[in-house]
Amino acid sequence: EDRVQLLVVGAATTKEALMGARVIVATPKEARDAFKAYQALAAKAGALGALILDEVDALLPPRPRDRRSSASRDRAKAQGKRKKAVSPPPEAPAAAVVKFVIERNARPELQVVAASATASRATRDELRRALRNDPYGRWAETPLETIRAGEASAAAARAIVVPSAVRHAYA
Repeated sequence: EDRVQLLVVGAATTKEALMGARVIVATPKEARDAFKAYQALAAKAGALGALILDEVDALLPPRPRDRRSSASRDRAKAQGKRKKAVSPPPEAPAAAVVKFVIERNARPELQVVAASATASRATRDELRRALRNDPYGRWAETPLETIRAGEASAAAARAIVVPSAVRHAYA
């Protein structure tokens, strides 16, 4: 397992390439589709050490919510008006990938890293919602740790270096 496998729109991949990959880079939609297409990836998901979501604010859009004041909601309720029934939005592909991985990965050291320069409270709530159903309870008790760029010390900052032994394979 020393290969990087890219899952991109329009590129074909094989189960063997995915199973032999040490790093899989994919859009949430492509990852979700690959997990559905290749059931053997469930075992791969169980061995992951980290799931990284870059630009999480775009990957986990906030759900629409009732923005009326409580007085306005009470007034409408008293008048017998009901809020129109709206079907819930479909699950975001990134939420589906997070759910797929955390359900199949029992490792207590699994890390979920969500990065964004503009993540709002609503985005963090969506991430919490995706992690809430962890069958192993890893995120049930502890709040999500938020690290802001201005708060990170130079000593705590670390660069990620891809080892030179990693070979790249393109499909």
